[in-house]
Amino acid sequence: MFHQQVIDRTSDERAKTQSGATFEAFFEAEHRRLFRSLVLITGDRQEADDVAQESMVRIFERWDRVAGVEEPRAYLYRTALNLKRSRHRLWARRTRDLSVDRDVLPDTTDVVAESVDIRRALAELTIDQRVALVLVDFLGFDSAGAGRVLGIEAEAVRARLHRGRAALRERLTDDG
Repeated sequence: MFHQQVIDRTSDERAKTQSGATFEAFFEAEHRRLFRSLVLITGDRQEADDVAQESMVRIFERWDRVAGVEEPRAYLYRTALNLKRSRHRLWARRTRDLSVDRDVLPDTTDVVAESVDIRRALAELTIDQRVALVLVDFLGFDSAGAGRVLGIEAEAVRARLHRGRAALRERLTDDG
């Protein structure tokens, strides 16, 4: 019993920061938005859920350091995007090794956004444009914050946004 109390207390202490904020509060504030953002980026609810969960686990494991950074939310999204890229590279290697056709259709049964047209238009953007749009327009990062998440300059984010928005406008006005 004493051993379990020590473990519980240690876990509680790890979850708290110097300012009193807890990982649990961070999780409650960010998990849903992270998941929804990843659905928009990946187009796959299961992959989004897997990446969101693994990202949160990694943040929890490093909470004592992450809680002290200037933008813990940016650290979370950078972690999630790195995990997504790693999973994509692994998937590409496996499909190449198995000689599977790369033109796999996305799961169309998932309801991600209110408009099918918007989802289709987003899916046709480059991954860089899609990620920039989700970070800035959906999550509310400014271009400098999105640049920190992506490890690029704010100007590069703005260029991706400009090209992505122009492509969306073109696709959405051509379709309807």
